[in-house]
Amino acid sequence: MKTQTDTPGNHANPAVSLNIAIVGGGRTCRFFLELIKNDPVPFFDIKILGVCDKNDTAEGFELAREMGIYTTDNLYDLLNIQHLDSVLELTGSREVLLEIIRLKPEGVGVLEYNISRILRNLLHTNQQLKSTQKKLVAEKTFSSLLIQQSTAAIVIINTDFTIADVNDAYLNTVKKTKDQVIGAYCYEISHGINAPCSSVFPGVNCPMLDMLYAGRPEDDQLSQFKDHLTLMSSELERCGNIVSGMLFFARESGLEHQHIDLNEVLHAVLTLTRHKLELGNITLTTDLSPVPLMLEGDINQLQQCFLNLIFNASEAMPEGGRLAVRTWLDPKSDTACVEIRDTGYGIPEKIQDNLFDPFFTTKDVGQGTGLGLSIVHGVVKTHKGTVKIDSREGKGAAFILSFPVISPAAHDPGGG
Repeated sequence: MKTQTDTPGNHANPAVSLNIAIVGGGRTCRFFLELIKNDPVPFFDIKILGVCDKNDTAEGFELAREMGIYTTDNLYDLLNIQHLDSVLELTGSREVLLEIIRLKPEGVGVLEYNISRILRNLLHTNQQLKSTQKKLVAEKTFSSLLIQQSTAAIVIINTDFTIADVNDAYLNTVKKTKDQVIGAYCYEISHGINAPCSSVFPGVNCPMLDMLYAGRPEDDQLSQFKDHLTLMSSELERCGNIVSGMLFFARESGLEHQHIDLNEVLHAVLTLTRHKLELGNITLTTDLSPVPLMLEGDINQLQQCFLNLIFNASEAMPEGGRLAVRTWLDPKSDTACVEIRDTGYGIPEKIQDNLFDPFFTTKDVGQGTGLGLSIVHGVVKTHKGTVKIDSREGKGAAFILSFPVISPAAHDPGGG
């Protein structure tokens, strides 16, 4: 939202420029377009940048097209229009509102659908009221509403659906997903640490102590010592890796993104999931880039993203299989690439376009939330990356993610 400076000879208050996109191309959309076209709101230079509706014959959608306004049936395309300030939701659907909130770029405001009542009243007032004073009151009401939205991400004008509802729904979804992941971690970590401890303790408590209490060890006993110490070293290192991974997960990234190495994030994720894969008879192979893949990103979000992909892959191989994780730097596009490929049952082409939709799942009722890949898509988008699917039914699946890297000078401590 920008304020236009006065032009010479114009002594009126400066107009606030507001670029709006409309979701819902029905009658209310038409009223709003006609209002802006025929009777502009004082102190506001409102531009309609686009209208989105699945029904291309809706009256507001058709009027927008006649006025030369961009029209689309794709919500994502609408929300990514350049220089967009606010989205006006006129469908009356809570699901659509939540989808807008999830997909909208940071800094873009949302005006909830019941503003349509104000728009209708304002239009009716402009058409019927003769009193200049009453008309000014109506215009001021609408202007105040727009000013309010410029200072808040979402304006809700509905007694039974508030910002708290949106926040609660979002937080409950995140908490449910985190609780499921934490429960899985506790199980896997307990087994992951118990296995090496079981290997180390018998050797310490029995053979090695017996040899020491018996006196000076013989040469063959020293050889056994070496074997036990080698085993202890490797198993304790395994425990250390698991604990390091847990600490990596526990570290908070805060509100601001950090400079992080994508390889380190993946290494921590794989350390914590390796035991689960082994139990599932899944062979893990890794081919990580020999050079650091430095991103500016959120550690927790990226961890969740890769965990969801690995869990999905393991669930696609109930009888076992192979999981390959590969990273590399693409110098042409300056992107860090991650490929997670499984040998599972693959993804039918007809559902691939729906995979990232919230609550879309092919699992049985109660077996999944349908949020895993939606979270992946959201994380990738937040990090200005892309995600592609390479899969054929019965031939396994691969998810290829790419993220923009930061220049070496940006993360060089000695920097120059």
